[in-house]
Amino acid sequence: MGSWTLEKLALEGQGRDDKLPAGDLDYLKLVGRAACLGRRATESEVRDFFAPYAPYEGLAGTYALSAAHWPVRGGLTGPGNRRRSGSGASRAWAPR
Repeated sequence: MGSWTLEKLALEGQGRDDKLPAGDLDYLKLVGRAACLGRRATESEVRDFFAPYAPYEGLAGTYALSAAHWPVRGGLTGPGNRRRSGSGASRAWAPR
């Protein structure tokens, strides 16, 4: 078994928040974009990127991927997020 398999099993199977499957393609792409590398990051660059979050690297990585995959719908005042009149007027946006 490789390091990706063992770390993926530890994170998702055992709930070990300290394990980050740094060789995962999503993490390689995410860190490459976040660090403005202009390319995919290496496995060691991914580990270095999430090192400040120790001992919760896996949890930080999960949240970072989740945020990166969340769709952005025109910002808070874009289409579908217009202010409403009446009782909800103080809210800047309304979830769909």
